[in-house]
Amino acid sequence: MSASTLALGFVAFAGGASAILAADAVVRRFLRRRNLVHELSGDRAAPDRGLRDALARIGNAGVPSDPQEQREARARLAEAGWAQDDALPAFYGARLLTAAVLALPALAMIPTAGSQALAWALALAAVGYLGPAIVVRLMRDHRRARIVEELPDLLDLVLVAMEGGLGFESAAERASGELEHVAPVFSAELRHALREIRGGLSRERALDHLRERCGVRAVDAVVTVLLQSQRYGTDVSEALRVQAAALRTERRQAAQEKGARTPVRITFPMILFILPALLIVVAGPGLIRLMERFQ
Repeated sequence: MSASTLALGFVAFAGGASAILAADAVVRRFLRRRNLVHELSGDRAAPDRGLRDALARIGNAGVPSDPQEQREARARLAEAGWAQDDALPAFYGARLLTAAVLALPALAMIPTAGSQALAWALALAAVGYLGPAIVVRLMRDHRRARIVEELPDLLDLVLVAMEGGLGFESAAERASGELEHVAPVFSAELRHALREIRGGLSRERALDHLRERCGVRAVDAVVTVLLQSQRYGTDVSEALRVQAAALRTERRQAAQEKGARTPVRITFPMILFILPALLIVVAGPGLIRLMERFQ
């Protein structure tokens, strides 16, 4: 392997690593500020508006023309917490910009490295283009886990408020306000649904939008219970109480399942790292003596 190839690889690796670290820092800062959810108030969304507009202008050319593909991409972004109108072009703008940034170090080496630099540039551009999609998938999975964790507590507080005489909308608004810092993700989504209802949207449509944005089976079950209670006139509080108990049971069973899988997961690291060291400590002195004796 020539020195130019090694230098090109080092430069490309350094540039890619720097870009990934910078993107990770930006994503973490964004998540801390936004609490993994989208906010609709203009004051808090204003700092992100300029960045989204710039990315949207870049990504308009990369948005797929197929409506079905656009709907699927918007659904994935909404489940990750990005339900704004310009989220889709901004997402594709981020993909194009990341691909260009990662490919630049290798492109700069084309005059000296030739085809090898071009190959590195194409590979890094592919990594950069796929990177934002991976980040969105990770954010979606993390957000789903947060919603599943937060939902039972918020339902309990809604039940307490309804038993105190409040209606469902008033109880949900009160509970989401009280648990804003304890359950930030689902509280914000619930407030979004309440704002849609107050804006004139029917409860059924608003709850369907809530279900689509969350993408969690537990939320689907709660929305189904609420819609059935509204349709057939049954007691909402009793249905929510049963649903909250079922969610707590499911969460406890999931925790027990994770605990039961722990011994299996640590078996391979123990064999790979601990057992060789133990064998060296136990059998090492005897092997050294045997080698010395045979010599």
